[in-house]
Amino acid sequence: LAPGRYVSPYFRTRPRVMREGDVLAAVEAFGEAARRARDAGFDGVEVHAAHGYLVHQFLSPLVNRRTDRWGRDRTTFLRDVVRAIRVHAGPDFPGFVKLSATEGRPGGMEVEDLAEVVHVLETEGVEAVQISTGTMDLPFGIFRGGFPTSATLEHNPVFGGRGRLETALLVRLVLPRLRARMPRSEEGYNVAAARRVKEGTSL
Repeated sequence: LAPGRYVSPYFRTRPRVMREGDVLAAVEAFGEAARRARDAGFDGVEVHAAHGYLVHQFLSPLVNRRTDRWGRDRTTFLRDVVRAIRVHAGPDFPGFVKLSATEGRPGGMEVEDLAEVVHVLETEGVEAVQISTGTMDLPFGIFRGGFPTSATLEHNPVFGGRGRLETALLVRLVLPRLRARMPRSEEGYNVAAARRVKEGTSL
């Protein structure tokens, strides 16, 4: 299920476009999940609206080209999720949101778009936001610095579960190209985006 027909070049799965009932059910599911978290003793919840997952897909101009209310204002799904959490878990239950500063792909969200999303979240009473970056279309763009390549490949939906020969070929031929597309690893790589977002909000 997805907001639109966009096919990720990484996962290569053709989604079924969500109908109105699917969207409403998803919103309700987020609210119910928050209620269960509160009942279980958690102090708050964070909505993962980054990295190309469902909530992020609704925010993305590349993925969400709907003509209904969830497409005319791409923040609507996230706003509805935040409101559902308040309804089900209570207005005093803290809610945070994780967002990607940029998508790193043509036609995707940029920092200016994100600043507008954060402003909307502030008006909805969200207590805090976490600024990450990227999407799973280029997963190595989310990681920065050293990370265990072998473990990453083992659990990777594209590389994982293959035979030794096929994996060796992928590591030799494909992995170098993926690494070449990775943004440079540098300390504080996301600070500038976070500062730009904070300029327009009191969060």
